[in-house]
Amino acid sequence: MTLTGFVHFSDDEIGYRNWTSANAQGFVLNERWHAQFLKLHRAACQHVNQSNTNHTNPDAQSTKVCSANRQTLVNWSLQTFGRQPNYCKVCRP
Repeated sequence: MTLTGFVHFSDDEIGYRNWTSANAQGFVLNERWHAQFLKLHRAACQHVNQSNTNHTNPDAQSTKVCSANRQTLVNWSLQTFGRQPNYCKVCRP
């Protein structure tokens, strides 16, 4: 099964910030340390939208997968890593 409807940001902070600005009602899957950390957020959540942080820094081993559809990101996580992400307790996606 091929999934569509998402954008994967790695080492593209400008692209990520542009996407979250244009898709404030969307969702962001925060993936760090090669899937040891998977957390789903709303795009407007403070945890994935801090202006003083480089969110897609490969040195931090952090990437973002973004979509307008929450289930698309859950399906991506299942297909890519074989498990569902955790959900942010602040924004409750």
